[in-house]
Amino acid sequence: MPRRDGPFAIVERKSPVSYSVANIDSPQLPVGVYHTSALQPFQGNVIPPVKALRRRGRSARIVKPSSPIPASAQKHKGSQNTSSADPWSGRLHRQRGRL
Repeated sequence: MPRRDGPFAIVERKSPVSYSVANIDSPQLPVGVYHTSALQPFQGNVIPPVKALRRRGRSARIVKPSSPIPASAQKHKGSQNTSSADPWSGRLHRQRGRL
């Protein structure tokens, strides 16, 4: 008997873990004796709702095009931009050999 092939009627209990089962159409003709692990209660023709698949990982970053990019995000750490307005532009160069 394949799993989930049914419904079947339980005719008699052969042991604490095995049952004799028969078709509902002909209960006097047993199909066989099966272990409890091979049997499942009949749920009817109810189809459970399907859950949508969840996307894994970090969610996508949303960038708003209307907002200006902050000045701190425009410069990368260690960039070659050495403007005179930035007081920290040559700091690492001056500290060379002292670290």
